[in-house]
Amino acid sequence: MFKGKERSGCRLFLIILCLLSSAAWSNEPLRVGVYENPPKIFTSGQNQPSGLFIEILEEIAQRENWEIDYVHCEWFSCLELLSQGQLDLMPDVAINESRSARFAFHSTPALHSWSQIYRHPEADIQSLLDLQGKRIALLEGSIQQPSLEQLLEGFEIAYTPVKASSLDETFDLVAKGHADAAIANYQYGGYRAEDFGLKETPIVLMPSKLFFAAPPGQYQEILARLDHYLNRWQRENNSPYYQILGRWGVLSPDTLVPAFLRNALIGLALLGGTLLIGVLVLRSQVRRRTRDLEVLNQHLEHLAHYDLLTGLPNYILLTERLQARMQEANHSGELLLVAFIDLDSFKDINDRYGSAKGDRLLTALSRELHCSLAREDLLGRTGGDEFVVVMTGLKDTQDGIKRSKQLLTNLSRTYQLGELQLSVSGSMGLCFYPQQEVTTAEQLIRQANQAMYQAKLEGKNGCYVFDAEKERHARGYYETLERIRQGLSQEEFVLFYQPKVNLRTGEVVGAEALIRWQHPERGLLPPAAFLPVLEGQPLDAELGGWVLKTALQQMLAWQTAGFKMLVSVNISAYHLQQPDFVQQLGDLLAEYQEVNPANLELEVLETSALEDVKQISVIMKEASQLGVGFALDDFGTGYSSLTYLKRLPAGLLKIDRSFVCDLLVDEEDKALVEGVIRLAAAFQRQVIAEGVETQAHGDLLLELGCELAQGYGIARPLPATELVAWKKKWTEKKEWTA
Repeated sequence: MFKGKERSGCRLFLIILCLLSSAAWSNEPLRVGVYENPPKIFTSGQNQPSGLFIEILEEIAQRENWEIDYVHCEWFSCLELLSQGQLDLMPDVAINESRSARFAFHSTPALHSWSQIYRHPEADIQSLLDLQGKRIALLEGSIQQPSLEQLLEGFEIAYTPVKASSLDETFDLVAKGHADAAIANYQYGGYRAEDFGLKETPIVLMPSKLFFAAPPGQYQEILARLDHYLNRWQRENNSPYYQILGRWGVLSPDTLVPAFLRNALIGLALLGGTLLIGVLVLRSQVRRRTRDLEVLNQHLEHLAHYDLLTGLPNYILLTERLQARMQEANHSGELLLVAFIDLDSFKDINDRYGSAKGDRLLTALSRELHCSLAREDLLGRTGGDEFVVVMTGLKDTQDGIKRSKQLLTNLSRTYQLGELQLSVSGSMGLCFYPQQEVTTAEQLIRQANQAMYQAKLEGKNGCYVFDAEKERHARGYYETLERIRQGLSQEEFVLFYQPKVNLRTGEVVGAEALIRWQHPERGLLPPAAFLPVLEGQPLDAELGGWVLKTALQQMLAWQTAGFKMLVSVNISAYHLQQPDFVQQLGDLLAEYQEVNPANLELEVLETSALEDVKQISVIMKEASQLGVGFALDDFGTGYSSLTYLKRLPAGLLKIDRSFVCDLLVDEEDKALVEGVIRLAAAFQRQVIAEGVETQAHGDLLLELGCELAQGYGIARPLPATELVAWKKKWTEKKEWTA
């Protein structure tokens, strides 16, 4: 009797122990391995796990309340840690015989993939026969080497395997000439081959199915839940699974084996029953043809719906998905935002550095955009340098505008492309849905596109919300350009001159030529009303040439009348970088040879000079040999380094008016102005302050060591006919003289 009670007590104790053990496990985080295989799985620039496997796992973990602890490791090390039980789950694992014995897998593939061979640009590899004697870089512990050997079976081709611990290392070995080619899955190859300068070959290995793996005999419940969601989501067209694949530009599993191909294979199998001998002879050919058909079908599907450069959905697929989101919003009342993004001056980058650099920049930008968006948002490339974003889960329109501005801030930065640094900005047009009249995705994208053009008209690098009232202004962009061209031909433009003085001596040291448009209907227009429209347009350089010629004409007229004046002229970045700029400048100086070139000063925006310091420096030096001087305008707004300042042959630094205006009340502005003055002295450059509005501004500038100034406190911009009279009336301000 006591023995029975004792056995019952033992059983109860074991049951409680198991329950406690189970409860303890459920509170422990899952240790998940992360290695570098973008876009499937990798570590982002913010040192966070990213990629489609990570997003799939986190979607499921969120629903199951799993806590995840990511462990970063190399591929081979990840598998070792998994087999030793130091990892609980490993994404992106293909099954083969040895792995089936080492690990536990779920049943439904998380992803379908295949591998391709990527070659060095100088390696001639177009077919399997070209692999004879080649060095092939392979990921250690992957199934790609046995797959390659299976493909080469019967061809008697010998190659040298070069093992690497990561896919980046395989591509790096090829790029550095330590291997002739590398094998990688097509997702990684499409994502990274161009970064290493590798070329895609038509050699494709057998397709593979990818799973999450666990230590043998463990975490069966976790694997079962993975199967549950994958089974369900892969049957639903608009499930989180397909949204994740779309965001990362990966083909859906159902596109890998089309229906007609399955029927063809069934027919071949039936025919094989009666023609067994013939099938055996042709077996290798059939396998090769089947692979070719699969790859061709996948490429056609990809071409139809995805952008080949970035892997993002193209216009067709994006509009389909946006239309589906609009239908959902009609039922749920959810607010949608469509943002159309166009890069500023991307054509100049493409023309100057070549399309290869432009493509690399677009790829980097697409990654930045993808990492900055929420998981449920949509992203697509609709052509050229244009991207479309669809945001969901918005509280209101202000929330959408705030998120859009943050996205634009993340996008607008300096990108490192090898040894080249490129600063990029973008203009963004926004529109919201639901709307009373709009019913199609195409209409929404068109509205956002029109708003983007308005953002460019207002100065670029900003957001503009679509407004039906102003839609016609966006459509009139090219009409505005033509009107400016007409105004130039009809002599509607004039130059005003703003004096520059020495605050200590009272001497007038020069004047800045400032363009105005004497519009017949709108009156006298300042530069901000029309110059932004010209940016990046050939008319920009044409108008800049007119300003130079007109300024020299006026200098000669003054000189003939016995009045000499140093004149500074603003030169845009587009005008300065024209191939014939120095030649045209020399021709103008020769035409007005009576004018001393030293009395002409060219002002270049600091931000423009920093776009390509090397090229700008060369142009400035060539122009300086003609005798003209240079000034860096708006200095302090472009974050110049000392190295850049040393390389640019500018004799004068102009402190931007934004710092001078608040000089009296803002200690940071005061410190910045003082720093620029000291910097100019250290580099033996002159310095002038813009925006001097009051006597107090002048006093403080003199105290800080800046003697040269211009601004409304001295004189407003004047017509040429009034400048001579103004100089005669100008008297020294005793408070400003030594």
